[in-house]
Amino acid sequence: MGREANATSNELKLNLLRSNYNLALSRLHFAALHLFSLIGKAGFRPDQLRVPRGYSTGGQWTDGGSNGGASSRRRPVRPRAAGVRVAGGRTFRPSSNVVRVAGRTFIATPTQSARLVAARLNASRAISRARNVDPTYKPPAGLYENVSGLIQHIRGQARHAQAHVFRTNGPGIGHNQGPSLESTPREAIATYREILSLPAIPRGPQPSKSFGTVSFARIGKELYFGVNSESAAYTNVDSRAAAAMRETLIQSNPETMARANIGWRPNDALYHAEATILFRMAALNGGTLRGRDIEMTVDRPVCGSCQVIIPLVAQRLGIRNLTIRELGGRVWTSRGNMLVRER
Repeated sequence: MGREANATSNELKLNLLRSNYNLALSRLHFAALHLFSLIGKAGFRPDQLRVPRGYSTGGQWTDGGSNGGASSRRRPVRPRAAGVRVAGGRTFRPSSNVVRVAGRTFIATPTQSARLVAARLNASRAISRARNVDPTYKPPAGLYENVSGLIQHIRGQARHAQAHVFRTNGPGIGHNQGPSLESTPREAIATYREILSLPAIPRGPQPSKSFGTVSFARIGKELYFGVNSESAAYTNVDSRAAAAMRETLIQSNPETMARANIGWRPNDALYHAEATILFRMAALNGGTLRGRDIEMTVDRPVCGSCQVIIPLVAQRLGIRNLTIRELGGRVWTSRGNMLVRER
């Protein structure tokens, strides 16, 4: 009898466990159906990208690289580079920029951002000339899934527009198709600010520091841009380059550099747009700018710290002649350990 009672008891327990399991499974099934219903109402797409880790909006949905969909119709998020405050008061940023083009979000390196600016400026001028000779001209549309594809597409639009002008007007005198498509520094800076969703610099009175500073320069056909450390376009690579140069200059120029607090003036100039662009240019040219003549344009006045530090940076990078032009009209040149105002 005892064995039969135990067998019956075990069977009842097993049946109870099965019932509990089936009940839990049903609850899970209905919860999943409810979740999928909510996801469908929210316009969820499994192929939709997220803003990468390291941005204040990291993890949020973005429409970069996907085609159409509900997210592209909603107002896009504007990610900013997240900053981590460390000893010395510096902010370390991610190594890429968030760019907005035609309502889409892309993640780009500083080099890609600069090439995107150049491609867009050239295409804009070429399309404008094509429409001058043919008001009905439309550039070809295209599909692209990343920043490199976007740059190639925009470059293709420029070539298509130039070819249209050639076919419509003929080669002209000496096969000259008109003025150079090279942009002015003001146009380049304005386009860079627009693509990276930075505040536009207004004409007229000097803008406040809240607008930040953007610097611009060329080496051959390559465009380069620099920003200050508070900008969303400032990267952790820029921070490391500035910190390394700071250590070098403290050793080589202790009488000039602040040593009691390495974040004080004039050391802070190493985190300004004028220095950032030089670090970026050197990094993409074998780590040096030896023997080069560099002409830089900035959209805000050169500060006192930069007047002290930038000549030292130019010397360390091997720059032969450095000229800095402010959009406001002032011009500075580097002479030895000094930055001298020419006008």
